[in-house]
Amino acid sequence: MSEIGTSSNVSRAFERYSIVQEQRVRTLYNRHRALFAEFVVEQLLTGSEVVEDPTSSWDLLWPVGQEMYRVQVKCSGSYLPRTRKHGTAAKWDLTPPKQGWDSISRSDLEAGHHCDLIVLARHEGDDIEQGWTFATLSLDELGGAKSHNSKSLGKPLVAPDQLEVAALEALGVSTRDRLELSSVALVAGLVAAPHEAWDRLWASVDAVVPSDLRSTWEGGRPLPGSDSVIQMPWVDYSDALNEVITALYDVRAVVDFDWMGWSGLELYPNTAALSDAPDADVIRMLTTIVRSERFSEGSLKAAVDSGMFGALLTRLRAWDMARRPDAK
Repeated sequence: MSEIGTSSNVSRAFERYSIVQEQRVRTLYNRHRALFAEFVVEQLLTGSEVVEDPTSSWDLLWPVGQEMYRVQVKCSGSYLPRTRKHGTAAKWDLTPPKQGWDSISRSDLEAGHHCDLIVLARHEGDDIEQGWTFATLSLDELGGAKSHNSKSLGKPLVAPDQLEVAALEALGVSTRDRLELSSVALVAGLVAAPHEAWDRLWASVDAVVPSDLRSTWEGGRPLPGSDSVIQMPWVDYSDALNEVITALYDVRAVVDFDWMGWSGLELYPNTAALSDAPDADVIRMLTTIVRSERFSEGSLKAAVDSGMFGALLTRLRAWDMARRPDAK
């Protein structure tokens, strides 16, 4: 058997393969976009993993509590690069396979779907990094349908940060169980963050001086040369505070969850109320404060000025020091 040469040839081949594969995904070729959709879903369903065997009857395995769910991902894109056509209608082929393969037991399966959940991924536009929405179907919801479009689904497509909730609902997981599972997953995300990221977070927090916390409102005045056009007001945050926010993302203390529908601001109206808050709710509060800044300018400033942001960082640091007593 002939070989392709030295190990350097193999390394270069893998390097070129990776580069071209990414180019194909970003160009939105259907097959490559569909495969990429599996990895997008993997990032959105906490703890899920894409299976290695491409012939498996499911694309991901998703542990939820004591259960292991099999997830199949179907993708539909609006842009076709071959014809450079935009606006292709959403449609997912759900024809049951004529045969299946169990990648765990390494055995053949009879015809039909062999998953617990089907995730329908929809991509709009020509930028692979945005434009994603999703729908979920249990096999009971699928029934005998062999295809679906956006109208026949009977349910709306949801944003990426709502996929996990929609998936759990489709699987019949109760609201209480969803909250408990979500809490476990949030704390597990903190544990999985690299120690170096945690060290960077506390270094950035320690580098903040009082003047860094005195953010100011800017704008709100007529633009130069115009008496009628008013610049929208915005808050000028210090570089030091922005570094803390970036570091919070790196340790997974700012996460994707339905923060708009969470009642945390009512549960924890002041710093005193945080004393008995679960660790997962500290993450939820940090996420709500940081992400709401995009929709309500000054939310972060209010949390800093009230002491809430500092109190949350203190709780987060106490949690980290308890598990890493030798950390800086």
